[in-house]
Amino acid sequence: MGEVTIDQILAKIRKHLYLSKKTEYELMAEIRAHLEDAIAEAKTNGHDEQAALAKAAKEFGVDEVGDLDALTVYSYRGFGRIWQRDSARVWLNDGSAKFTAGQRLTFKPQHALALADLNGDGYVDVFAGSVNHGILVWFNDGAGKFTNQQ
Repeated sequence: MGEVTIDQILAKIRKHLYLSKKTEYELMAEIRAHLEDAIAEAKTNGHDEQAALAKAAKEFGVDEVGDLDALTVYSYRGFGRIWQRDSARVWLNDGSAKFTAGQRLTFKPQHALALADLNGDGYVDVFAGSVNHGILVWFNDGAGKFTNQQ
């Protein structure tokens, strides 16, 4: 959930190219210009530059770039089911595969979780749904903070 750079996006694209050096260089220059334009336009219009970069990267088939974070799920059950609580913990990757405990998301038992960009901002959000307990959604701000929307 850290900041993504143009060079990271280009490196991911480059892995899948099988072109002559000259053609690859020209193509990478064109893509770099497109990504830089997306950031400049976002900055001019007061929009989120990282979201604009992520959206532009998707145009070239790059959905995720950067450090992969983690989400773990816990279930707690009391004696005789007197209390029940489920939760998930966000773990933030520092880029060297060292994880720091982030925010805890709590929900009622029997929820199924799914991860997806639900609001189109380029960041992975958390969806929890249950027949018995309704729907919960946590939107990711891109910096590892999730805001609950019910």
